[in-house]
Amino acid sequence: MQVVGFLTLAAALPLGRGLPVPLLRVLAAFGPGGAGACTVSAVSLVSRAASSPSPAGRPRCLVSWWAGGGPSVPLPARLGGGSSALVSAVAASRPGRGLVAFVSGGPAGSPGSWRSLRLAWTAGLAVVVFPCACSPSCFPVVLGSRWVPAGSGVWASGWRLVPAGGPSPDSTSTTIHQLHHPKTISTKEVLNNG
Repeated sequence: MQVVGFLTLAAALPLGRGLPVPLLRVLAAFGPGGAGACTVSAVSLVSRAASSPSPAGRPRCLVSWWAGGGPSVPLPARLGGGSSALVSAVAASRPGRGLVAFVSGGPAGSPGSWRSLRLAWTAGLAVVVFPCACSPSCFPVVLGSRWVPAGSGVWASGWRLVPAGGPSPDSTSTTIHQLHHPKTISTKEVLNNG
């Protein structure tokens, strides 16, 4: 299962294009029909993907509405809680899991993505970042770690976080299954530290 968190219109384009995915879980910070959404939420694309079956007759995606808090929770707080929900869902998924994010700037420009990335790294998950309209120079410094190119092909414009002292893996044949983190802690610890 692939997990997608808090889609904006730009990030949701793969859903709109109907790209083949085995099963997609979408964490929506809003409710059915767009209740509680903001102007950049991908309401129509998420709703359409949730209601249209795949060619195999299975649901195209499973949507977790109100991820991060219900309608009484203000949107900024839902987004923060949703970062924890996203990392928990990824941590509970199959082996080789990791978090891939598309950021439009440093922590001030994409605070939710960077919070999710921090939680994922703390949980021992692989972290890959694709800078959009920014350069890796805006990436935060993570003590004991460094940013390295993620690989070639689809990974060519991505960057991954690796331990500072470890060897630099061969970047020509990277897949998400090869992106490992040396430290693993429980999801409960991540949520308590997030």
